[in-house]
Amino acid sequence: MIRGIYTAANGLLQASQLQDITAHNLANQLTPGFKRSLPASGVYPWHYLRLGGTSFLMGMGTGSLLDKTALDWSQGTWQEGGSADAAILGEGFFAVEAGGETLYTRAGRFTVGADGYLQVGAGWRVLGPVGPIQVKGAEPLEINSQGEVYAAGARQGLLRVVVPGREAVVEALENGAYRIQGPLQEKTPALLSGYWESSNVDPVREMSQLLLAARAYEGSRQVLKAQDEALQQASRDVGRV
Repeated sequence: MIRGIYTAANGLLQASQLQDITAHNLANQLTPGFKRSLPASGVYPWHYLRLGGTSFLMGMGTGSLLDKTALDWSQGTWQEGGSADAAILGEGFFAVEAGGETLYTRAGRFTVGADGYLQVGAGWRVLGPVGPIQVKGAEPLEINSQGEVYAAGARQGLLRVVVPGREAVVEALENGAYRIQGPLQEKTPALLSGYWESSNVDPVREMSQLLLAARAYEGSRQVLKAQDEALQQASRDVGRV
């Protein structure tokens, strides 16, 4: 009976986590270059049962859990933009400077900040091969298919584009930024100039997922309530004996 309570509680926790993941995806449906998170369920850890001085590893049947998330790397749609917009063709990330570290993004809506540096996303400075790209020319700002940055016809720099190695670990952060730990390969930029990549979030699919999570939560809540009532009944019956 206690096991049933644990199983129902795990169901509540998993449904709540699924709601959080889905809500995060929906909140970023308009974030350029954002990749949706996918829940990955695992089997609840096995437990040791000790009988007669001997420990046995056995499954307790307490359900599953969300032990990690994965990223859906499917391509977002191309959105027509201006001359300062660019989308990466195929795999790869733009390198940016944010909070004193190098992060990576597929956002491609570039502007020039008040400090004169090329920026993207949440105001991150865009990096070239030797550091942040400073724009000294006047408008118009243009980025060509080779990643070259021009202002009023004068070349200002080259976008740095990288591809994670096979052993690299990619961690999703806020606003479509990613932290990559592990080997990186410099890539010759191949961009779609004048376009930017939208997020790959399908709001209809995510809303359906949110409804499923809500139903799963309510179902687990009902099971937990029934298990609690059964436990109370058993306690009363034992008291009578």
